[in-house]
Amino acid sequence: MAKGALEKTKFAPSSIRMRKFLFLLIASITFLHVSGQIHDPVKWSFDSERINSNEFELKFKAKLDKGWHLYSQNLPSEDGPIATSFVFDESSAVQRIGVVEEPKAKTEYDPNFDMELAYFEKYVEFVQRVKISANTKYKGELTYMVCDEKMCLPPEYVPYSFKLSVENVASEAMSETEEAETEEIEKESSSAEQNSFEQNQILDPLKWEFSSVWLGKNEYLLKLCAKIDKGWHLYSQNIAEGGPLPTVFNFKESPDYELVGKTEEVGELEEAYDPNFLMDLSWYNNEVEFQQKVKSEKTGVVEGSLEFMTCDDRRCLPPEIVEFSIQLSDKQEDLVVREGNESDKLRAKGFVGIFIAGFLGGLLALLTPCVFPMIPLTVSFFTKQSKSKAQGLSNAILYGIFIILIYVGLGFMTTWIFGPDALNEISTGFWFNLIFFIMFVVFAISFFGAFEITLPASWVNKADQASDKGGFIGIFFMAFTLSLVSFSCTGPIIGTLLVEAAVNGGVAGPLLGMFGFSLALAMPFALFAAFPGWLNSLPRSGGWLNSVKVVLGFLELALALKFLSNADLVVQAGILTRELFIAIWIGIFGMMTAYLLGAFRLPHDSPMDRLSVGRMLFGTLTLIFTLYLIPGLW
Repeated sequence: MAKGALEKTKFAPSSIRMRKFLFLLIASITFLHVSGQIHDPVKWSFDSERINSNEFELKFKAKLDKGWHLYSQNLPSEDGPIATSFVFDESSAVQRIGVVEEPKAKTEYDPNFDMELAYFEKYVEFVQRVKISANTKYKGELTYMVCDEKMCLPPEYVPYSFKLSVENVASEAMSETEEAETEEIEKESSSAEQNSFEQNQILDPLKWEFSSVWLGKNEYLLKLCAKIDKGWHLYSQNIAEGGPLPTVFNFKESPDYELVGKTEEVGELEEAYDPNFLMDLSWYNNEVEFQQKVKSEKTGVVEGSLEFMTCDDRRCLPPEIVEFSIQLSDKQEDLVVREGNESDKLRAKGFVGIFIAGFLGGLLALLTPCVFPMIPLTVSFFTKQSKSKAQGLSNAILYGIFIILIYVGLGFMTTWIFGPDALNEISTGFWFNLIFFIMFVVFAISFFGAFEITLPASWVNKADQASDKGGFIGIFFMAFTLSLVSFSCTGPIIGTLLVEAAVNGGVAGPLLGMFGFSLALAMPFALFAAFPGWLNSLPRSGGWLNSVKVVLGFLELALALKFLSNADLVVQAGILTRELFIAIWIGIFGMMTAYLLGAFRLPHDSPMDRLSVGRMLFGTLTLIFTLYLIPGLW
């Protein structure tokens, strides 16, 4: 078998699916009673024995821990465990003689698979006889599976390498080429031995720490903190079915305490494609803290267990169960002091990201045709109608403050209407994700110019009439009128921001997102009122404002696919595959590139006599991104 064929055998889709299915089936059934110990019950060693000048016996030796058994190469049914198998790299210098031989196996009833199976205990040696015609290194990979009476471990893949040389009776000196090949063989053999050594080490990439904090009024906060080694990740509680085991917490029922709400996650959640399970999943790197509130009238002990699974980019460790016992703290700590701990720092990082996203969204909203022309008109109104420059500045600042209050109030209404439990379900619920997908597509079509999303005209008229009253009330309704009039442009941006903030920031996310959005929207009015001369530096309104809307429409369309992908993963429909997802993105950003470079116009676009430098540069960037996506199809 050629090297390419070897790789094809190793990574055949049907084989991978079958092995992963067996892995998940066995893991879900048998690891429910596993303790926190990671098992590595078999140690492999490899050596060769010369039979004559050009024939060898390759020996594969397995030493097993007590109570564990390794399955034979010859199993009676495909419905059972993975048989021990050997794959050899094809070499013109090596000829295999016969098949891999094994000693007589023990055949008994195996309760793990409810059938009679052949296996080995304690120690077994497999032998393959070969004949060589030149000095060579012979490589391959073996697959095996081990079980005890209660559980089975996932199949393992171990590479091996043998250095074989023809015995030269005349002791002729090797040529420079042969010497170089020999050095390479020795180097790779050493590397293979090191890899084998690393595989036989017990991996323990995650450490748990448990503590509690008193919150007042008989409430406590349980902290279950996971420290994760570099390169490994721990899966979230909320992941789609059909993948790995999510992190699960089981608290023992007791009359001494009562759980309040659900277990929350505090950390930097990463969502990406997982090559181990061939799907998009969410996990944590480095560290994460799980928090659970409890009510108790006395300082007792909360007991329970947690189940989790860790993986790196190449492999996954068996699921683990860790029991915990947390003493409820009797120290009445001030909550402000706790804000400096690591978990609050992680949460703060997420909040900062939401605020920045909101601020950038506000800056984009400023560049839309519904808002940008309002800046000089509004600032001119304040400066001309006020008796002094100071009064004009103070009115403009008050106008900006009212804009912030209106949009932050919208964020508050979002959290109040949905509630924390609904916001937690947004990221994993099928209907939530499907509705958001449809909503974002509608937003995109609106930005393209097919129709406009507007509020009832009566709302705008009443708000405009109220703005004529003057004073604080008049300024408030001027700000309210701006929010209503500009809704056709800002509505899709606000909707996108609220959804993303609710999914990633919980209850506080929409408030912070709207604060960042409204701050960016309000700042120009106060700044230009303070420095009216800056108005002359603003670019003139024109067709470029509608181009901004169209670009935002393409971005909305690309973002919509994320929610459709989540919905597809929840029901395991398999419609939106990774390749199809990337292909659609290539199409979206390819069309966006063509639009920016002037290949076509949309309904509200003005005629374009020439291509501006800024538009050409931005079109070049989207073209580069489109080309970058193409290799992802394969």
